[in-house]
Amino acid sequence: MNESENSLSNAEKGHQGHGDLGGAALRHAVTPGGHSLDTTQPAFPVYHRKLANPAPLGLAAFSTTTFLLVSECVGPCAFRPTLLNILLTPTTSVVYGGIVQIIAGIFEFFCGNTFGCTVFTSYGAFWISFAMIISPWSGIAAAFDDPAEFQRAIGFFLLSWLVFTVIVFFASLRSSISLVATIFWLMWAFSFLAAGEFRPDLPILHKLGGVFGIITAMCGYWTMAAGLLTPETAYFLVPSGSLARRD
Repeated sequence: MNESENSLSNAEKGHQGHGDLGGAALRHAVTPGGHSLDTTQPAFPVYHRKLANPAPLGLAAFSTTTFLLVSECVGPCAFRPTLLNILLTPTTSVVYGGIVQIIAGIFEFFCGNTFGCTVFTSYGAFWISFAMIISPWSGIAAAFDDPAEFQRAIGFFLLSWLVFTVIVFFASLRSSISLVATIFWLMWAFSFLAAGEFRPDLPILHKLGGVFGIITAMCGYWTMAAGLLTPETAYFLVPSGSLARRD
């Protein structure tokens, strides 16, 4: 028997010895969270961290900021340097509607939710930029010599976000009824608010935009409650009307 045959015979014996002599079978161990169990560092505890659902946080920031800012449109004034804009826009739009919503979008990224990541980070950036546009301390409004030109600039700004919202609407059709309703009414809010900037002689446009914005905020609150009230934390649940595909 040559050397290669001896090596092959020894390998076969080793394989048979492991399988036939009661050796421990290899198995794939996982943590309670479904991740691979890593025992290469025995001095450290092995556990799986579960990420929280960031969607209720993002929806809360979106809905609260939307409700606060569009409520003024139902009154006599629109997006102008009023006392409400001076006091509440920097705090609510920048901090809660902007920064907090972007944080929620970043966590959606780590959860693998492309839709949530895109929507929350985008609308968070919208609120920050919108706050800078309409706030007197930014100096943007003062840079326009003609107030009508400033109005048209805001109109085009809102119009661009209407286009984005239309795309988001079609991307949400497999989510839930409450979320689809939120995006649907947001499209109408952007439509009338943008039209009101192009036609300041028709104050009814801003009022309708404010009404649709309030409806948007209420639908957003409902969707937030559906994700926040779980069997582990609440005595009742809020239906969202799932539209997910059922195989």
